[in-house]
Amino acid sequence: NALTGSSKRSDLRLLRIGGKKSNMASTLKKILKGEGMAVIPTGFKGFDGINRGIPLKSVLLVGGPTGGGKSALVGQLVRNMAKYGARVGVWGLEMTPEQMFVRDISSTSNTKGTDFLAAKERISPRRRKEIFQIMQEWEQEIDRSSGELIYLADEEDNPLNMAQLLAASKPYAFDVLVVDYVGLLEQTHKEQHISLGDALKVAKKWADRNNAIVVVCAQVDKDMNVRYARQMEEHAPIAWKWKWDADAKLHGVTEITMSKARYVAPVSFNLKFDFGVMSVRDATSEEVEGTKKKSEGAKNRWAKKKDGKEEDEDDEWVNDNSEDLDEKPVRKRKNEKTRELV
Repeated sequence: NALTGSSKRSDLRLLRIGGKKSNMASTLKKILKGEGMAVIPTGFKGFDGINRGIPLKSVLLVGGPTGGGKSALVGQLVRNMAKYGARVGVWGLEMTPEQMFVRDISSTSNTKGTDFLAAKERISPRRRKEIFQIMQEWEQEIDRSSGELIYLADEEDNPLNMAQLLAASKPYAFDVLVVDYVGLLEQTHKEQHISLGDALKVAKKWADRNNAIVVVCAQVDKDMNVRYARQMEEHAPIAWKWKWDADAKLHGVTEITMSKARYVAPVSFNLKFDFGVMSVRDATSEEVEGTKKKSEGAKNRWAKKKDGKEEDEDDEWVNDNSEDLDEKPVRKRKNEKTRELV
């Protein structure tokens, strides 16, 4: 083939500029009509408002901290993309297809996920009927857009590497394929960082050849560096990352930043996480500003405490996540009522 020096021109994809066989004009017309790069919207206005969506033939690396909502964000992403007409496949390597579907039910019906642990006891018969109707309407909405959402799992629970997983997915002709998460794939090299880097290379080639998007979930540390293999980020054309600090835990609002933005504009956008019902949406400007003001107020109060400046008793407060604001937690005075910072 072309990579090994073959002279077969059928192996090449050519954009000719000049010469008798030039196809520049036809390519240019597509670009000027907005057809030069096909995208699938994410459903998040902060990103889509600038970029329209994620381009086909690309890899999106989704990097969040442990317990910071990677699966929740990706779950919302695939629901949104399916409603936009995409054929979406999801390999949830930590969950069964049924467990992933429960998250869809929780988010779509706005019902606490924990209620489904004992649905018969915790959800009334009337509410169960309502949920059934809501989910049928949700499926019909996906059908009307010609979308589809498929959860995949190996029947015998065999460990798969990235190449095997992608090969198993190929017959379904997915527009979007999700791997949640990459650290659970079978290693192809004794060194984990090499294996993970190779996995992203394979995903990138597969996305290009199959005119698809591959979404790969990975863990990041407190400094938002991808854990175990930083070269994964090097091989991903697009990377979303975020912190899950004390403010995010308290308010559910965090900023998604882009450390890689090939093919798209590098924008930051704010999302609101609701883990109770496993949903993620655009944060409103009021939610973002409110979070900033409360965070700044908390830090200013703690700074005054450190400087030895006392405040009125009504201003005493306790925050269980105060270790993210400074090393030592705030201590309440003996027998003194406190109020929680909200």
